[in-house]
Amino acid sequence: MLSDGAVNFLIRCGIWALLAWALWSQPTINTRTHEYRNAWATAWRVDVKDCNARAYGLLFKGSCED
Repeated sequence: MLSDGAVNFLIRCGIWALLAWALWSQPTINTRTHEYRNAWATAWRVDVKDCNARAYGLLFKGSCED
């Protein structure tokens, strides 16, 4: 049998999963999260003219040809 702590943990995970599913299934929340994600990515994007390098937060991507 599972211990009381393990059962409590599984119940909590199930409740959070049901809440997340209920919120994510709402169309307005689903579209707003995509809009917020795109706005966040745009805010963190820094275009540098040298070698077409872009910075996304702490991740840098460059497309220089050697």
